[in-house]
Formats: sequence, structure tokens, C-alpha cells
Amino acid sequence: MKLGHNPWDCSCELQDFGAFLQELLIASLLEDASSVTCHSPVTLKGFPVWNISDFGCQPTFLPATLGNVLDKTVVPVTLVSVVLLVLLWLLLVLWKMKHNRVRWQLGKGIAVGTCRKEFIRPQKSSGHPNRKRQVTIKEMASQITTVEQPSRSALAS
Repeated sequence: MKLGHNPWDCSCELQDFGAFLQELLIASLLEDASSVTCHSPVTLKGFPVWNISDFGCQPTFLPATLGNVLDKTVVPVTLVSVVLLVLLWLLLVLWKMKHNRVRWQLGKGIAVGTCRKEFIRPQKSSGHPNRKRQVTIKEMASQITTVEQPSRSALAS
């Protein structure tokens, strides 16, 4: 391939082309490498285009694109939000467990819980009026009224 005797502009935009020419030179595909020289800028006039180390270009930084902005802001914000939601959910579960707990009395095997249903009224305890009294399952069952199922003969008639 012959590329010599052309007015090559050795600005930073041509740096990648210089790397391509260097690959051609290494592969012995560039026949007139000595005549492929820079025409401008004046400071590089006469230097070989394929010698990219003489371009003197500063590294370029990518402008802030939508992808870069998303990676740097949206992803961390989303991760923090998810972690906070999980922590909030755990706190809610712990709070619900504390307020709706059912414990086993040691050695008795009787479930003891805080009475929360409207139809079950614990007996008033002495002491503070807002203090909840622990009620056993047996006491709860004694306060629940049962409805008898009608017999089959009553349903048939």
C-alpha cells in the first residue's frame, strides 16, 4: 500500500490512524513508510505519521454521557434505596412480632399471648389501666361463645 507524499495532518484526531499505519508497517504492508510524513501542525512537519509517540496528544476524557451519569448516580441510589427498604421491612416484621407474640410458658406448654381480639375481653387487672394482662389460651377459649351446628335431620326437614 502506498500512502506517501500526501499532506497528512498529525493532529490528535489522526492518532488512531497513526496506530493503524504502525500495524501496516510491522506487517510490511506499507511500501513507502518513509514518505508518509506529517504536513501539519508545523511542530510535527516531516515526522512520520506512524510514529504516534511524537503526536504529543494529551489523554482525552469521555464527556459525561447518559450512561456514565446513570452508572454514577442511579445505580448507587437504587442500591441504597433497596437496602433501606429491606431494613424498614425487617423493622416492621420485628415490631409486628413483638406486638403479636405468642410465648410458651416454661414447663407448662401453654401458649400465652397478648389479648388483641375485640370479642375476647380480658378481666381487668389491678394496677395501671392501660397495662395489658397476659391471657392464657384456656381463658380465651372460655370467653368465646360457640355456635352449635344444626343436625342433619334438622337440615333435611
